Amino acid sequence: MRHWTFYLKYLLVGLLLNCSISHAQTMDSDRVGRGFEVIYNRNLGNCVTCHRIDKPDSNRGPTLEKQGNFGPDLSKVGSRYNQAQLTQWVSDARKIQPQTFMPPYGSLEDITLPNQANTLLTQEQIALVVEALLTLK
Repeated sequence: MRHWTFYLKYLLVGLLLNCSISHAQTMDSDRVGRGFEVIYNRNLGNCVTCHRIDKPDSNRGPTLEKQGNFGPDLSKVGSRYNQAQLTQWVSDARKIQPQTFMPPYGSLEDITLPNQANTLLTQEQIALVVEALLTLK
């Protein structure tokens, strides 16, 4: 009887761990999907106006047939940059490449428009975009 109690405890712990891991993976895939929504949304990130982004089949969500070729192709960006680097690129690319035409999505520094009270994207939206970009490998 004592062995059954021992095994039952480990079985329950294993089931709980398995459920929490699958829940975390679902949450991550939801965040990645929401990140791609920001990327493709013409009223938010609008990244595909300048960039081409070919998503792997595992990333479902909105796609656009017409994409830009003015900026670099981002289809493999997740294999070139880490999370901190991508966050900087999205937040304010001018810190990395001062002559860039990319808008600073997370900064108001040196923005001279008096009616501009908020950044283009919130910190949460930037985090979602970065999580989506990190899947592009």
